[in-house]
Amino acid sequence: MKAKIKAIDLLFHKQVEVECSIRKDVDAAVELKRVAMQRDIRTRIIRDLQLSFGEASLELISYDRVIAEGTMRNNVFTGRGEITAKPCCRKVA
Repeated sequence: MKAKIKAIDLLFHKQVEVECSIRKDVDAAVELKRVAMQRDIRTRIIRDLQLSFGEASLELISYDRVIAEGTMRNNVFTGRGEITAKPCCRKVA
């Protein structure tokens, strides 16, 4: 199923949207975390937002509805990042 991840930098309020493919029979929060951790999507979000350190909010959008929200933290100095997610509504049928 096609979906979009909208990432908004919480410091500078820049935003980027990334197309992705999700499974509809899995919890939306789990899918947001799985998709956002994929290397190509994660690097595109970090590169487009210029998120060397800081935090961005994530929204998983399917059929023009936000089905999951999360946060992405990145720190280039330690080389670590963290992605958290929570569902917004029930599964999309």
